Amino acid sequence: MKTPTSRALALTASAFVISSFPLAAAPENAETKGKKAEQPAKEEKAAPAQKNKAKAEKATNSNSAASKTEKAQKKLAVENALAAEKVKKEQAKLRAEVSRLKLEKERLSERLALAELERKQKMAKDEAAHKKALIALTREASLAKIQAEMLGSELKAKQAEFGLKLVEIENEVKAIEAAKKRENYANSEPVYLADPLLKDGTLVISDRRIDLNGPIHSGTAKHVTERINYFNNKNAKHPIF
Repeated sequence: MKTPTSRALALTASAFVISSFPLAAAPENAETKGKKAEQPAKEEKAAPAQKNKAKAEKATNSNSAASKTEKAQKKLAVENALAAEKVKKEQAKLRAEVSRLKLEKERLSERLALAELERKQKMAKDEAAHKKALIALTREASLAKIQAEMLGSELKAKQAEFGLKLVEIENEVKAIEAAKKRENYANSEPVYLADPLLKDGTLVISDRRIDLNGPIHSGTAKHVTERINYFNNKNAKHPIF
């Protein structure tokens, strides 16, 4: 597809070729004159009528060539004018297209700017909502932590209370057990009398006694002897029963 510039160049080249037509004809006339100059004798012998006829033909040829050149120039001028008009129309179309594209670009830029603004507003709104949710979650987490700490404190307090009660119960059990053990012991020290037979005839038997039951044999005798020696070693003045 030829552009307006290439068309104008083609038309200009055509005009140059057409306008150079008379220049091509001129050398031909010069050559003819040269030939005629080479034959001066023949021309001098020619009749005046022939000279006039040649001049007339020459003038006719010159007029015809000039007329053709003028027509070609007019035609070329018309073609150049049409081409220029066509170029102007195409340039006007191109300007209109450029204006349309610029307007479309501006509209697209406005749409993009609006979309970017909406995106930023949405991001700001989402960020604000996120921060709000984060603050709420942080507050809830803090409250939950405080409640957990309170429950932990209450649990520790109850554990301490139960521990105290358990210690009290254990102490009570130990006291009861100690009391029961205490009942197995006498409340006073044993009394050893040098004369166990009282004046009223009562015999006071102390724990310095040796059980002797059954037949007497060497083992029994040995046991009795050992116990007698034991009590005498502790106190030889108190009686042994």
